[in-house]
Amino acid sequence: MARSTIRDPDETASSASGMEDADEFPPLTASARDLHDHALNDPLGRTGRMIAVFRDRRDLGISRMMRALFDVTEAHSDDFREAAFDFSELQGADMITFGNLGMAVLGGPAAKAARTQLALEEAGTVDVAADPPFVLVPETIEWAQVDTASYLRGFRAAIDRIEADLFADGRPGPDPGRVEQGRAAPEALTWGLAATRVGSSPATGRHIGVAILDTGLDLGHPDFAGRRILAQSFIPGETPQDGNGHGTHVAGTACGPMLPTSHGGRYGIAHECDILVGKVLGDNASGPTAGILAGINWALQNEAVLINLSLGNRNPAAALHYTQAGQRALEQGALIVAAAGNFDEPAGQPANSPTILSVSSVTPEWRKSIFSNHGKVELAAPGCSIDSALPRPRLRGFLSGTSMAAPHVTGIAALHAQAQGLRGRALWQHLEATARRLALRPENMGAGLVQA
Repeated sequence: MARSTIRDPDETASSASGMEDADEFPPLTASARDLHDHALNDPLGRTGRMIAVFRDRRDLGISRMMRALFDVTEAHSDDFREAAFDFSELQGADMITFGNLGMAVLGGPAAKAARTQLALEEAGTVDVAADPPFVLVPETIEWAQVDTASYLRGFRAAIDRIEADLFADGRPGPDPGRVEQGRAAPEALTWGLAATRVGSSPATGRHIGVAILDTGLDLGHPDFAGRRILAQSFIPGETPQDGNGHGTHVAGTACGPMLPTSHGGRYGIAHECDILVGKVLGDNASGPTAGILAGINWALQNEAVLINLSLGNRNPAAALHYTQAGQRALEQGALIVAAAGNFDEPAGQPANSPTILSVSSVTPEWRKSIFSNHGKVELAAPGCSIDSALPRPRLRGFLSGTSMAAPHVTGIAALHAQAQGLRGRALWQHLEATARRLALRPENMGAGLVQA
């Protein structure tokens, strides 16, 4: 394979990269906070690290070429048991390769060399091979896709629940029908599970691996006691324990219990599935692309059938790295489900990739949620005032967002995967074929409301 040839390296390398300071290219061991701050200070939201997306599936040969091209010291996910590693363990390495995805992430001097190469190619000052073996993409930061106003509604819902408990002796209490304020109707199922007919499904998700790549999980939550849980953090300096609440809420909807110990009806869908908790967003609900890719690679290594990404950014252009990750997942019998986003605009990354199933949010009145993104959408799901698990001591509460809609699809997909034996693309097609049509435009609901 031919490699690019720099025409005038002494004259162009510095000016093309625009960055001389090595601090502008954080190492693989950089903290999530440093990467987050770097992205906030970059006009394009870049962390300073680079992602190499291999065109050739034989990534070992390409890895050797990259070592020669960028003088990198490489680590490989296959070198770690179950492809699980802490980025802080990568001391001395400035490239980590993900075998299940055909990608690598470069930091430090390797990222600087790659950024220089990319800038030179964009400026037309290098000869690029007709069919280059990899594509370089800057790393960015992704965020949890939760409607920020829902935190206020969640606080009101918590007060309502306390009031309901206090007046449980029959004295007048708050109106139980205030769904918009976060009150759950006094029934066996939350409104989201009732709307998607989860209660009519005999499937449980048993033996189906569901990966929740998010802010982690409250591993001591009583509603998850006794469950098969594999947990790994890809945020340096943070454990898989959820210090935010978003990940626990998402996991609760997709994988929560049939009979919760907490007050209220059933909120969990695939209540007997195997849970893979990958912490790819820090306690501040943001995380770099490298950790998310590492989480997807890890989930595939551990035979996840569903991978939930209730996260993203506002870039309307599909990302090559997420598109390839989605394709590799489909080829390995897995399906990635992602939140469309919460800005009432075209779906962002990673949901807008053609190989990732994008989920929008609808209200109990079957309208598009005011915050929900649109455009590249495959399915709709309940995403307003969703009651699910939260870290102790609250145990459960209400949040809104496409983050809450996506795990409805993920959990229901696990039920269909168990009942029908479907995987990957076939499972995707089945979910669309069984969806309930709503009086919404296709760009707002895709094939319709997901059904169990």
